[in-house]
Amino acid sequence: PHLTLSLDRFVQDLQNRLSQIDGSLSQLIEKSSSTIEKEGGIRKLLASFINENPDVVDASFVDGKGFLRQIEPSEYKNLENADVSKRDHVIAMLKTRTPVFSSGFPAFEGFLAVDLARPLYDGRKNFVGSISAFIRPELLIEKKQKKSVIPAGYELWIMQPDGMIIYDQDREEIGRMLFNDPMYADYANLLDLGKQIASKPTGEGSYIFFAAGSKEKVIKNTAWRTVRLHGREWRVVLAYKPYE
Repeated sequence: PHLTLSLDRFVQDLQNRLSQIDGSLSQLIEKSSSTIEKEGGIRKLLASFINENPDVVDASFVDGKGFLRQIEPSEYKNLENADVSKRDHVIAMLKTRTPVFSSGFPAFEGFLAVDLARPLYDGRKNFVGSISAFIRPELLIEKKQKKSVIPAGYELWIMQPDGMIIYDQDREEIGRMLFNDPMYADYANLLDLGKQIASKPTGEGSYIFFAAGSKEKVIKNTAWRTVRLHGREWRVVLAYKPYE
């Protein structure tokens, strides 16, 4: 009961924060619809969003051809005019013109990131591109962990249903694909459990793998839950040693 209470609270906190970031972006876009065509209008929108959401790495405007035209804060200005049209979430935005929460991807800056994007229209309701919130899950999740009721010694990891590790306390695992990375190939029960985690939004199980930060192999019991945003799901897994 202590495990599931901790997990349920953490998952709700994480769900709330993702929804808040999305809601903040939606509201600012709506408020700014009449000013985006004015000089500096989009940049003001980006700066306002970053000020409201300090746990977002940056915010950018991607035009209707998939070029990143403006970005805030200013230390990322060197990325302006980069062609991001080949990224899956940009392709999805240009095709559907609906909100997108991306899969994890390697950022220019060298870490795993996700993108939350919403379409942008001018005063005449013409699609002009999208406003994108660039999130580093590692920072967002660790900030939540520090404020959570997860007991010491419990391990938290987060996986997309396709097997990508979005977050792990062992940083070298972040961004790996559970189902085809050689690191996991010899752990059949972990792969079997991974398939269960991928297929079901909640559940419990166990597997054998290295203890966090160690080369010692241990049995780990787990429970998992799901957070969702714009059709994307993250499985939030809490693991612990059963005999302590």
